[in-house]
Amino acid sequence: MDNYENSLVEQGRRERVERSTFYKLSQVVSRPFLRLLFRHESHGLENIPDENGAVVATNHASNLDPPLVGADVDRPLFTMAKQSLHETPVLGTLIRGLYSFPVRRGVLDTTALRTAVTLLEHDNLVLMFPEGTRTTDGQLQEPRPGVGKIVAEAEVPVVPGYVKGSYDAWPKGQPVPKPRSTS
Repeated sequence: MDNYENSLVEQGRRERVERSTFYKLSQVVSRPFLRLLFRHESHGLENIPDENGAVVATNHASNLDPPLVGADVDRPLFTMAKQSLHETPVLGTLIRGLYSFPVRRGVLDTTALRTAVTLLEHDNLVLMFPEGTRTTDGQLQEPRPGVGKIVAEAEVPVVPGYVKGSYDAWPKGQPVPKPRSTS
């Protein structure tokens, strides 16, 4: 097993996981911040199942995307994140507490794919960015094949989404976000 995985992911491999106190607290803190700074609004939350596993698949334009998507979902979203983020001391600890698991980029990471499938088979939600990385120009990129493989193997629905405005607020290479509307 990859040494960056954590007990929350391991629990999700065995059963459906409810939001931890830390996860709920992060939502309570982030919601007003996201609404104030980015005038963030979520739409279509009724399409995310209350029960059963599903992949929530959205575009990936900014580092803001995971919190923007996850802030208003009443179930934990397990999220694949590049391994280097998990290796960063403070950020790695934070994202592991928010149900993130690592994926090695540039290779077929069968451990990450198997983790996603197992989480879904145990009725958890997995947030995925089919593009695999953030856009450099704000445009949609070609999807990577991993999402299709995971969905086919786990036999779960895909809840498509689109994060609007996050690229304008915090594009790749910009050191800090700017106040912009997101939804």
